[in-house]
Amino acid sequence: MKEFVSQNLTEFTGEILDETKENFLEQVQKHGVTVAPVLILFDGETEVFRGSEPYEITDFLATL
Repeated sequence: MKEFVSQNLTEFTGEILDETKENFLEQVQKHGVTVAPVLILFDGETEVFRGSEPYEITDFLATL
């Protein structure tokens, strides 16, 4: 997922969170993550997309 995001979502800003990050567990709990990997996109504080599969992401991007 990290590679897919790095290659296909270059126009978005944000962070890639994984288990090596200090705030990993806090962020997982905050956003109710139950599967990994998962991509969550926000517009400000509003979640606008959540998906775990590349096809879900490309389908969403096609709507923009």
